[in-house]
Amino acid sequence: MVKLFIDFNNGLGKQSLDSLLPQFEVLSFLPEAPNINRETITIPRRHGLILPQHPRDVTYGERKINVEFYLNALKHENFYMYRHQLYALLVKPFPYYISSDLWPNRRFLVTCDGNFSIQKEKEKTYNDFSVEFTNITGIAESTFTTKDKQYFARAKRTFGMNIPPNDQLNYSFKNQKRFSVFNPGDVQINPL
Repeated sequence: MVKLFIDFNNGLGKQSLDSLLPQFEVLSFLPEAPNINRETITIPRRHGLILPQHPRDVTYGERKINVEFYLNALKHENFYMYRHQLYALLVKPFPYYISSDLWPNRRFLVTCDGNFSIQKEKEKTYNDFSVEFTNITGIAESTFTTKDKQYFARAKRTFGMNIPPNDQLNYSFKNQKRFSVFNPGDVQINPL
């Protein structure tokens, strides 16, 4: 079983879907590939596109994350109630974080605009369906920050996060006009 975690930034922290709504089971968690926004130009009598942009100025666009759910209500009356509870939980006017145990130590800032429905077939009290989230930043981010205790502990590092083995990355920027920061991630940092 796939675990889905939700963090509404309300001070309660990350909560699993099965603790909030145990009637729902997550079947799959499928983020699309990152989506790059590039500026391009064409020049007459020249083949292809010209990329006038420096790589650090490339940005990521939003992307979709599809999560497939299974609902088993056991009773017909419960189906409608549970469906409404899931709508109320996921469709919010503000962005929030979702994460999965399939991608440990990563989270996605998402919105869910309710462009899904849970169909009830005549005699069935169960159904599977997909919910589309929009990852508004277009990238995953680390669940932990350097402000967290033991940030460099192995449990908080996962393959593919590009975190260096060196635990001594101390920075001080006080009274400095120029500085350099090691960026272990896949996304270039724009200091502006």
